[in-house]
Amino acid sequence: MENDFEKQVENMKNIAEMLASQSTPQVSDAHEEEISILKRRTATVDGYEVNLYFSRHDHNDYCFDVLQVQSKDFSYLPFNLVCKIGRKFLGDEGLGYLEFKSQENKVYCWSVKHSNGELILPVNSKPGKYQGFEFLILNHSRL
Repeated sequence: MENDFEKQVENMKNIAEMLASQSTPQVSDAHEEEISILKRRTATVDGYEVNLYFSRHDHNDYCFDVLQVQSKDFSYLPFNLVCKIGRKFLGDEGLGYLEFKSQENKVYCWSVKHSNGELILPVNSKPGKYQGFEFLILNHSRL
């Protein structure tokens, strides 16, 4: 099962790279919405079915990778699972985190900003930590 998820992660990362030129800000929000189905998957991770959305946004001088995680069946997910998924996609350093409700379900968002292989840490954030994993909690009002 873990290998299947790792293959899905690699596949989604490859697709995001290929579609970076077809993502905002390079194209309109309407165009982004039309191709968003190519960036979505449902996966089973540690027995939970999760809906995933992964996208890379090329801003010319930097790239912004975004992962959204949402339970397929429940309102919430265990945070250790949310962290595990975020780290599989984006690594362990420079991750920004925020969460919000969409209808009755919580959506967990991880992001990382980078330029030429160098991380760009988010501004207007505060440190977060969970079981030794450090990340930055993003300010909703600044997005």
